Amino acid sequence: MAKENVKPATGKLGIMVVGLGAVSTTFMTGVMMTRKGLAKPVGSMTQYDKIRVGKGENKQYLHYKDIVSMPSLDDIVFAAWDVFPANAYESAINAEVLKEKDINPVKDELLKIKPMKAAFDHNYAKRLDGDNVKDCKDRWDMAQQVREDIRNFKKESGVDRVVVLWAASTEIYVEPDMKYHGTLAALEQAMKDNVVDKVAPSMCYAYAALMEDAPFIMGAPNTTVDIPAMWELAEQKQLPIAGKDFKTGQTLVKSGFAPIIGTRMLGLNGWFSTNILGNRDGLVLDEPANFRTKEVSKLSTLESILVSDDQPDLYSNYYHKVRINYYPPRNDNKEGWDNIDIFGWMGYPMQIKINFLCRDSILAAPLCLDLCLLMDLAHRAGRYGIQRFLSFFLKSPMHDYTQDEVPVNHLFQQYVMLKNAIREMGGYEADEEID
Repeated sequence: MAKENVKPATGKLGIMVVGLGAVSTTFMTGVMMTRKGLAKPVGSMTQYDKIRVGKGENKQYLHYKDIVSMPSLDDIVFAAWDVFPANAYESAINAEVLKEKDINPVKDELLKIKPMKAAFDHNYAKRLDGDNVKDCKDRWDMAQQVREDIRNFKKESGVDRVVVLWAASTEIYVEPDMKYHGTLAALEQAMKDNVVDKVAPSMCYAYAALMEDAPFIMGAPNTTVDIPAMWELAEQKQLPIAGKDFKTGQTLVKSGFAPIIGTRMLGLNGWFSTNILGNRDGLVLDEPANFRTKEVSKLSTLESILVSDDQPDLYSNYYHKVRINYYPPRNDNKEGWDNIDIFGWMGYPMQIKINFLCRDSILAAPLCLDLCLLMDLAHRAGRYGIQRFLSFFLKSPMHDYTQDEVPVNHLFQQYVMLKNAIREMGGYEADEEID
């Protein structure tokens, strides 16, 4: 089978991150430490996972880089925007995710990453009070200033390609409104008219990235690229977009465990999920309007895995509730509790309890790496629009809800989609076998 026309990953890849907080500094520090041979990129699919290609005598298990052209970690150059002026080293120390001994060996590199002024609107994240913020006349001006930042970074760093990654806080919920979000022309007009309650700052970043030939990844549950206007722009510019919300802790468990219930034909009465989290993300989510954005993202997972129309006896009336509680003593060490009420033979009730004591940024950092490398791959392969094969990494995968498309949230189905996209880009046949 002939290989897809994937351009080789030559030169440097610029990764421009919106938000220089716990997640992004953990990501950057880990990449830099791995480059020096001082750490391992544990949790990264692109660095560790192997995919079977071929069958029978021709069967091989290969790393992604042996199937398709991928940049090495040495080829990555970082830049960032943030509302706080602290450089990446100061931010990494302040985040208290990593120990100082695991940051100091790359201190010189981190010190050089000074955040550009953020495109920011305090009304979208009322708990944040940084002053490293752009002075913008309107949303159109905001987008143009971000475009200029991307152009300047390309020129000054000499990178060949750029990917823009949102790793900043969750914005307040913006309901898709076709009057403003239905077409690219409508969105551009709303930006020029400064319709601030319909055009989030994150939309300005996404618009700017796509206009500057940079794929865009939405790592929070913001509506940003989940609107037809952005799909239209991505198609027009032939660029990949992906989102939304990194799938790190509780939803990762849910997308992996719910298939056990569904595959075993057990019934579900209720699933109650609650989290405690103390970092900047937890602080922002303590605001009800911001939590609403996250809640929509987290609730969507279960309903597409355990579907009442498919099995009305088992999944017609279950109760699903999600809670996030800000609890400062835990900082980045998130704890997720799940209480699952199931029923079995003859309707007899049973319970499952899951207690996941995880580290939010430790789980998110490898996702950042994988998403950036795979989006760059998709761009070089000429894939554009919504990248459904990246659903594996995302809590609320993008889909065309205007056509009643149902997103795939089942972790193992998502993994098959991921493997098959890599296979196809490498010139191998897609395959449904599980191994």
